[in-house]
Parts: sequence; C-alpha cells; structure tokens
Amino acid sequence: MTEIDEGPIMSMTDIGDMLNLTPQTVRQYRSWGMLPDPDGFVARSPYWHMDTILAWQKSRFKKRGRPRVIR
Repeated sequence: MTEIDEGPIMSMTDIGDMLNLTPQTVRQYRSWGMLPDPDGFVARSPYWHMDTILAWQKSRFKKRGRPRVIR
C-alpha cells in the first residue's frame, strides 16, 4: 500500500490481501463492474483510496431479501 496526498491508496493486490481474495477474483470483480470505479491511475494501473474500498466492502454485506415479520 502506498500513500499520496489524499491518504493511503490500494492496488488490486492490496484489495485482495485485505479481503482475503485471490488476485484473479479481484480482477473478475473489476471486469464485472463489482468494484467501485478507481480513484485514479498510476502508469495505467488503477488505484483506490482505502476509504473507497472500506465503504464498498460495508455496502457489499448489507442484508438482502425480505425483512422478517416478528409476531
């Protein structure tokens, strides 16, 4: 992980390490549009701010489906 003016930035490898995903899975997520848009590029390689990935990770695990009715 590297830092720029806006704080720590993450490569796809960093994202995989943080989320315990293989590099292939992270690449697939990006190609399927499942990752947020990159915050920028360094030498044609995308990067994300850590805050972007943390917000995305939090939104990935929201409850889905119908809410239960408790009687």
